[in-house]
Amino acid sequence: MIEKKSVGGLSVGGSSILVIFVVLSLTIFAALSFMSAQADLRLAEKQAQAAREYYAADSAATERLAEIDARLRALVSAGSPLAGAPSFAQAAAAALGGMEGISLELDPDRTLRVGFDMPLNERQVLRVALRVPAAPGEEAWPAPEGEGRYRVTAWQVVNTKEWEGGQDPILVWDGE
Repeated sequence: MIEKKSVGGLSVGGSSILVIFVVLSLTIFAALSFMSAQADLRLAEKQAQAAREYYAADSAATERLAEIDARLRALVSAGSPLAGAPSFAQAAAAALGGMEGISLELDPDRTLRVGFDMPLNERQVLRVALRVPAAPGEEAWPAPEGEGRYRVTAWQVVNTKEWEGGQDPILVWDGE
């Protein structure tokens, strides 16, 4: 009897190679997905920490602003807002002079610039700046109801340290 050889079709070896390739591909994609998820988690944790730091500093700055506002309100409700000073800004400078951590600068136009920093982290602060008017008729003349004793001119995050990148320069292809 003559033996017949089968022609065509996949043998067992070909299907095994295909299964190994599919399993290897799925394993690689799973590892890449896991690494991407870990990177997303680290980024989300850093963002959450930055938000906590900002809102803690924002809350502290709001409390400091309330303290400044209370002193200015007391100055206005004392009867004469000038209290013997040539301008409201100068009277405000005298009233705010004892507060720790604020800077006072009286401008030539007799307006008072008040500033303070609230630390966010070791590299950043929340910088707040106010403008206290000099006299009645200005945009922010003191009102006993709580509006207009000052104008907030800055409320921003400022870097306090220089960025320290790597020592090696970044090599960029210049097209040649």
